[in-house]
Amino acid sequence: MSSDVVLDARFTHAVYTRAQAARHVGLDPDDLRRTAMWTVARARVGNQIGTARNNPPPIVTSLRRPSPPEPRIPFIGLAEAVVYAAVRQGTALPPILAHGALTTVRKSLGGAHPLATRAFVTDALAVLRTYAQHEDAAPEIVQAVTAPAPSTPPTPSSPPTPSIPPTPSTPPTAPNPPTAPASPSARDLPASPAALPADGSEFALLVARVAAHVDYGEDGYIRRIRLPGHATADVIVDSGISGGRPFFARGGPAADVETIVRQYQGGVPIGELADRHGVPSAEIAELADLTWPDPETPSIAPPPDDHPR
Repeated sequence: MSSDVVLDARFTHAVYTRAQAARHVGLDPDDLRRTAMWTVARARVGNQIGTARNNPPPIVTSLRRPSPPEPRIPFIGLAEAVVYAAVRQGTALPPILAHGALTTVRKSLGGAHPLATRAFVTDALAVLRTYAQHEDAAPEIVQAVTAPAPSTPPTPSSPPTPSIPPTPSTPPTAPNPPTAPASPSARDLPASPAALPADGSEFALLVARVAAHVDYGEDGYIRRIRLPGHATADVIVDSGISGGRPFFARGGPAADVETIVRQYQGGVPIGELADRHGVPSAEIAELADLTWPDPETPSIAPPPDDHPR
């Protein structure tokens, strides 16, 4: 890891709690904690079962051990969580195999935090296809990277597929909706048809969806994320804006999610906030129950027995 990475706030500044990160990417918090943030007790890569001693480091970077509700995930960790969530929600892989597949990709790509780089989008599928040719390759991973994705028509009990968020020029939606819709899965995420590869495997499609939700900086690392875990709210985090704090896309960087939600929780009506910040009422309503810890010193070194990044 270069000194530039070590000193970069994207890698050293804890911004998100586990619950916030999980909600932002549409994951169950326990899934994120048990499988992605910490080394699992037994990791399977192919037919090889690892032990706690030789397991690979966690998929999602965290700067400290869990101690809710303190923030411990830096921007780069949230970017890695987007990738992990896409694999969990866009394939049939169970947590241990999602961890194993991404560990294989990370080891092959090399460097610091490769899952949060452009190389994941360009090279991850090729890496796993090479892995799939090995005799001991996990059949489930082989299926995810070689077979066409199964068709998943919606059932009457399934939530409707959300449309691509409207542009800023679109008039706001009707104010004060009664409830906010449930978060979509990665299978429901909008992706530009031009971004989808000709290959229709589960992994190819999820890579395309990751690409549709992130922008990369000149150094190749993810710099901006359109958060995939919200069904209605169009929320962005940008490593160069307010340290990665979420803001509503319609209102721009001034429409800070925490500020607006705290104002609502303090008694300001949603309709008034929508008019003041240029954000649709439905988007504010979806995030109205979010909570934040008290501010704290951003950079805290991980315990010595944690995997360093």
